Amino acid sequence: MLPTFTISGLKRRLLAVQRSTGLWALGDQGVVSVGTFLVTLVLGRQLPAADFGVFGVILGILVTANTAHASLIGIPLMVLTGRRSDRAALPTAALAWTLACAAVFSVVLTIAVLVLGRPGLLLWAELALLGTQLQETLRRSLIGRLQFRRATGGDALSYLGQAGAVMVLASLGHLTLSAALGAMSLTSLAAAALQAAQVRPRFARGALHRDAVEPFWRIGKALLLTNGLGALTIQSVLWLLGAVDGITAVASFQALLTVMGFTNPLMLAVNSVVTTHIAHSDEADPEAHRRVELTVARRYGLLFGIPLVAYCAVLLAVPEVALRLFFGSSSPYLALSNELRVLVVFSVMQYVYFVLAGVLNAREDTRSLLRASVASALTVPLLGVPLTAMASVAGATVAAVLSAATRALVTSRQVLPRRTS
Repeated sequence: MLPTFTISGLKRRLLAVQRSTGLWALGDQGVVSVGTFLVTLVLGRQLPAADFGVFGVILGILVTANTAHASLIGIPLMVLTGRRSDRAALPTAALAWTLACAAVFSVVLTIAVLVLGRPGLLLWAELALLGTQLQETLRRSLIGRLQFRRATGGDALSYLGQAGAVMVLASLGHLTLSAALGAMSLTSLAAAALQAAQVRPRFARGALHRDAVEPFWRIGKALLLTNGLGALTIQSVLWLLGAVDGITAVASFQALLTVMGFTNPLMLAVNSVVTTHIAHSDEADPEAHRRVELTVARRYGLLFGIPLVAYCAVLLAVPEVALRLFFGSSSPYLALSNELRVLVVFSVMQYVYFVLAGVLNAREDTRSLLRASVASALTVPLLGVPLTAMASVAGATVAAVLSAATRALVTSRQVLPRRTS
């Protein structure tokens, strides 16, 4: 039940929100998402189809690497920074762990580039991987200190910088895939240098020693499996569509995901804010700490939920207008209005999960997160397959909603207090 506000209490809460890092977190994640979206949009319009396909493969590897990084390094770093008294030494271990993670994915990236027959892209692709991973570690260190405002400058340099570079290259007629990867690598490395100056990591011996790495592995190993299952669940829906109705059905579902992608910054931002604020709480009493958890989750869940609800309301009211704005008046995706309305529910369920997952991240309760992801993944063979087979894209959207709702429900049972009879 939401608390009853007095006028003075409401003013105090509004002032607290203004002093909080919530809006900066939203702005920071918005910078990252907008930059990535603009780069993809410009390359999709300017590059030949073959080059854009190669970029898609490389981008997929970078995104997968970032997911693994967030699980093994990013989220543990935020949690440990909030709790450890020796937090100044944490970035050193995180950076060393990052180099090991990047080395593994560099092998995958090398194989992919060579198989695609584009060895000339290898240097820039590898530098983009390394720069992105290093910059992500340093920005997570700032976020773990609740310094979202300081993180925004480096993120703008990296993500908006690469978007601006790609646009300039396109306007000059010099945009190539190699040039785009070069822009991505140089801006991310520059941002990493800027954020390294902000974080000032204390380089110490033994950064890869077991004692330094163990806390990251303890928190991250289950998160890696959890996030992997989450990614696999949504990808399996695409694969099902491809197997049942072919590549055009996959494109339709991807178009719907693109429209809903504008909600991703809200989900990622609220997850980071909830995780870091709870991790910084020094409340020792278990019941009082639980109240702190629920207060933080409610406060920031409502704050970031306002723009999400507004955007979703527009999509529910005029989905055809949104599809026309995204894809043009002659797009074949304009017929997906009802499917878009269904997928709005998917995003709402995803948002609920990300709020609650922030609480579980701060608790280091990775077992509950894994349990929720396993339950969600099981809906694909049990419900997703028959629904997709019967109703194609419409069935896939319903399957996605059921999967997200299952994950949110299981997570809520671990976070929200249960009423006793």
